[in-house]
Amino acid sequence: MPKPLFNHSVRTYVFGAAWGAKTNKVFDDEALYLASVLHDLGLVDPYIKDARFEVDGADAARNFLVEKSYSKEKTDLIWEAIAMHSTLEIPERMRPEVALVHAGVFMDAGRNADKFHPSFYTEVFGALPRLGNKQQITDSVAEVIRRKPHTASLAFQADIGRKLVPGFNPPNFVDVKPRSPFDQ
Repeated sequence: MPKPLFNHSVRTYVFGAAWGAKTNKVFDDEALYLASVLHDLGLVDPYIKDARFEVDGADAARNFLVEKSYSKEKTDLIWEAIAMHSTLEIPERMRPEVALVHAGVFMDAGRNADKFHPSFYTEVFGALPRLGNKQQITDSVAEVIRRKPHTASLAFQADIGRKLVPGFNPPNFVDVKPRSPFDQ
């Protein structure tokens, strides 16, 4: 796993756990940690199969956890958190671990960056530097899409809007991510 992606995965846990504490969520710390550090396996060559990268990653994590004899309940929870991590709105309404992986992923992209003191981010990025994370993530996703373009259809609503709603111009992740308050 490339170092920027590894650091992002660990930061996902740190941010998700911090957000959980701040919002008084009760969560399984081990499940949050495992789902966070494994959430982007679907962007790494050995785990790229034929589904969306989130599902490929969730499947790879499930296989790993089954080999390690984790319970079905915990394995299913981690699969859900990974499979849903990049989906908007839905994970926030699911079990805390699912919601917190999602929150951690998007905090690393700058969402809710104003919810913690800047010194918190200085400490996290000092220990887990970004190392060009913005570009690395978008390049990794683009490579997966090049290899399996059928997985790029994430929201049918946007497709309908583009075809049927004059002037429809939804936000685009590639345009939003560079505006995050974090360098790289």
